[in-house]
Amino acid sequence: MTGQNLTVEERGVEALTFRIERELEVEVTKRIVAMQSESLRVARARYDHGLLPEQEVEKVSVDLENARSRETDAQIAALASRAELESLLGQDGVRIEWPWKDWFSDVTRVGSVASQELKLEARPDWRAAKRKVQAEEERLSQSKAQLWPSFDASLIYGYYDGVFSGGNISQTGWTGTLSATVPLFDRLIAYSGARVQAATHFSAEVALEQVERDARAEWSQVRDAFRTSVQAALARERTLATSRKLFQDGLRRFRAGRAAANELNVDQARLLDSELFAVQGWSAAHLAYSRLCHALGHSVWRCAD
Repeated sequence: MTGQNLTVEERGVEALTFRIERELEVEVTKRIVAMQSESLRVARARYDHGLLPEQEVEKVSVDLENARSRETDAQIAALASRAELESLLGQDGVRIEWPWKDWFSDVTRVGSVASQELKLEARPDWRAAKRKVQAEEERLSQSKAQLWPSFDASLIYGYYDGVFSGGNISQTGWTGTLSATVPLFDRLIAYSGARVQAATHFSAEVALEQVERDARAEWSQVRDAFRTSVQAALARERTLATSRKLFQDGLRRFRAGRAAANELNVDQARLLDSELFAVQGWSAAHLAYSRLCHALGHSVWRCAD
């Protein structure tokens, strides 16, 4: 792919990733609101039976309103991500699910992608810098050629006077001339031009070397970031499963009157953090994968082949 195509693809992947992340955050906050609503229903029922103080009900009610506020903020952020995606793609008909989440769980496949060697010739920016150096080399050769004198040669067949056996005798044959032209002013101009071209060629070589350094540094950084982000996302999924179990246990204890509203709120806050961290973890893993592929000069759709 060309450098422009990779840039466009990277912007598209980022917009899509943020769109999915924001929409999933809305879903998380909606689930939390639903859980808080159920907790408030239970709290009021227990209050009606004289099993719970009014202050406990008020705490659950405040928690519900805070959850609704988080849901509103998440919806506003999701609308902004939708507008950004529509400006890039012209439409928002996307599936709200992580496209590479399943195979990120394949340790062998992830390791294969992360262990790919950097091939500079696959990167559009390196190819462009290399072509620039080659073009400047050609121009420098032409400039150097103009520094040499120009030679003119002529060859004529005809009569000429020559000396033969002590006398002048008219003879026929070939005569030739060779002349060299070295105009001083033109040489100075050519010399100046050659110096300028030499400097331009040197600058192109320096730029190529910088592209190589940047490419290697970028590749090393995004490779490590991809490995780390995938491992973190998988770890967050495991933490999320534990948090869900703890919340369900806490909710059962609260319904049975063996836990206070504050205890349930702690379990719910833990679950909310775990849900959001999991969403953010998968978002980071997808962005890291995209950047690794582009650092290698590949499209995200061919990188894992």
